[in-house]
Amino acid sequence: MSTLDYAVILFYFLFMLGIGAVFKKFNSNSSDYFRGGGAMQWWMTGASTFMVTFSAWTFTGAAGKIYETGTLVLALYLSNAVGNVLVFAFTSYRFRQMRAVTYTEAVRDRYGPVNEKIFLLVKLPIFVLVGAIGLNAVGVFMAAVFGLDLNLTMVGLGVIVLVMSTSGGAWAVVASDFVQMLVVATITLVVAFLALRLPEVGGVSGLIEQVPSAHFNWSELARPEIIGLWITAMLINQVVHHNDLANGGSRYLTVKNGKHARLASLIPLAGMLLFPLIWLVPPMTAAATGMDLAAQFPELKKPEEAAYVAVSLAVLPAGLVGLFVCGIFAATMSTMDSGLNKASGIFVRSLYHPVFKPGATETHLLRVGQVFTVILGVLMIALAIVVNQWRTINLFDLVIQIASIVSLPIAVPMLWGLFVARTPSWSAWTTALFGFAVAVTARWFVPIEALLGALGLEAPASPREDTDLRYGVTVVAVFVLGSVWFFATRAAARYAKPEDLRRADAFIERTVTPIGDEENREAASDGMQFRVMSWLCLIYGAVIGGLAVFPQTAPQRLGAVFCSVVIVAIGLLLRLGVRTRKSVTPA
Repeated sequence: MSTLDYAVILFYFLFMLGIGAVFKKFNSNSSDYFRGGGAMQWWMTGASTFMVTFSAWTFTGAAGKIYETGTLVLALYLSNAVGNVLVFAFTSYRFRQMRAVTYTEAVRDRYGPVNEKIFLLVKLPIFVLVGAIGLNAVGVFMAAVFGLDLNLTMVGLGVIVLVMSTSGGAWAVVASDFVQMLVVATITLVVAFLALRLPEVGGVSGLIEQVPSAHFNWSELARPEIIGLWITAMLINQVVHHNDLANGGSRYLTVKNGKHARLASLIPLAGMLLFPLIWLVPPMTAAATGMDLAAQFPELKKPEEAAYVAVSLAVLPAGLVGLFVCGIFAATMSTMDSGLNKASGIFVRSLYHPVFKPGATETHLLRVGQVFTVILGVLMIALAIVVNQWRTINLFDLVIQIASIVSLPIAVPMLWGLFVARTPSWSAWTTALFGFAVAVTARWFVPIEALLGALGLEAPASPREDTDLRYGVTVVAVFVLGSVWFFATRAAARYAKPEDLRRADAFIERTVTPIGDEENREAASDGMQFRVMSWLCLIYGAVIGGLAVFPQTAPQRLGAVFCSVVIVAIGLLLRLGVRTRKSVTPA
């Protein structure tokens, strides 16, 4: 790390804090603060959704998995792509047309106030845990690059995220995600390009020839039956989470209408089809060239998680190393600040306002949202430190295990409730509870020999097979049995309260009813969004372009120019958009 790298990182931090200050004036009420007043442009929401999808875990935990298993990790990213296809076709417009400020309000409209409070209390700690894991992931990365204490690194980074998200709310969160998407997209392309140009790699063909055979022959990692089950489970998990009204739904509440929601869904879909192949290159390069990661990063519990870092440090010049660090930090910011904003929103709108302060003004709710964001941010930072102390498995397996045991049981009723109305109100929380019981049983109480026997396999299982088999069985069992339970509750619909059924019918009808212009009462200026975002891109792109003047090889200089040109070009396109958009006058 050079002085220039530190300067780039410092500029990035100041730039992100500046975004929070710029968008602070966009917040006049709680709807603005928690979902941008439902008036954001589709390209802003789409970029934010894409960033939230992968996070810095892609460059640490997933990179470690790629280093060990190669192309098998593509199953995760392709599962995301399939999930996004279904979002585009069936759910994105429904999510926006729920006409809710937070997802818990949608739960109330579908299942009633009791379920609203139950799922609020369950999801709050999950938001904190997921944010903490994301912060831990980026802390691992930053500590490895800087050689600093991991805990101190997490505290410093967490505070920066906290200040930005608290000051600007959803506007700052989504706007920063848009700029950060451009940074991540361009710098990862540069890293992959320079890695393939290494003499010891020899391009794509050379990389394919030199990586361990297990990177393409997955049967060397585990028995085919287990690999097949793992891939199936990955597909189920990602599809359900992308399309349930809690996880997927909360991402599309910010756009102007259903049409914008469908357009927004195209960005994460395109990203998950294009970028995974780019993200494979650096960690596979580390494996192909035999990098001794344990010797290079002795302070890490899981040295393979620094595979992406090692290659990036080897190929990037001064300045671009700093930009790469900014890109990885951007990936985690998108997860943590989005989680903070959502968690604060559901607390204020679904608990504080209706229970403790029914007569509160919008200004009061906005201030409470900011205070609660700070409280949650501090909890995330503290939990990130705890996660680092006790975790013994790699980040990749940690994330997907949490998703299968905790998140998936909740997601099942949140998925079907978007389409099926005739169930009693208790169908939601009982399905989630039943699914959790199934997950715990499959994960910890069913002997591994029984699971192997069900697949016609003989014991013993390797540690990797044990982890993958239990994950696969857990996901399939939770989804199948949880869905059976949910649909079985329809038999009790005849005994449900009439108002519960009317409420559910009205919710389903509302999700398929387009939003008219007269409903955009809180719409901000379209032209202002284009204008502010264009200036942010132009300023950031110009600074990156200045890196090309420093000493470096021709390919490295080309990398700096490429990053700059792409971001400046986007800024210029947005400037053209200013001229074609008129300010929306609130109805």
